[in-house]
Amino acid sequence: MLARNGENYKVVGSKVKALAKQKKMEDEAKRTAQQITGKGAAAMAVLAEAGAVRNKKGVEVTVLKPGSGKTARKGDKVSVSYKGTLQSTGKKFDQGKFNFEIGNDDVIKGWHLGIEGMREGEKCRLVIPPALGYGKRGAYPDIPPNSHLVFVVLLNKVNAGA
Repeated sequence: MLARNGENYKVVGSKVKALAKQKKMEDEAKRTAQQITGKGAAAMAVLAEAGAVRNKKGVEVTVLKPGSGKTARKGDKVSVSYKGTLQSTGKKFDQGKFNFEIGNDDVIKGWHLGIEGMREGEKCRLVIPPALGYGKRGAYPDIPPNSHLVFVVLLNKVNAGA
């Protein structure tokens, strides 16, 4: 809690712990950013660590389990296992396995952005905003209009495109 002391405010109680934790997280993020400013394999290795979060044109991608196989690229045919939930309620709306080509219109744009760059065996959490999901129309009856979607995706297989 902040307590006023004349013209100054001082931090008291549990806020000290919260501020220390926030400072530690900021320092860790700075170190990670410094590590990935280089290009190439070293930078990708840092991003592929479990727990790493990256934002791909609006899709938040969190690595849950790093992969070690082929990297999915535009034009590749991929096989994924997934579970989809609504961010607002946590309600599951879909689950299964699916094959598609990255870059064509088989799936919502958020999947293309989130899965491109994953490696075989990698498991990620994708948070997809409405504009990259089903937008204003939703997908009746399971997905209301303007829904943020959360997918846990496992990239099973990558078949290089033609």
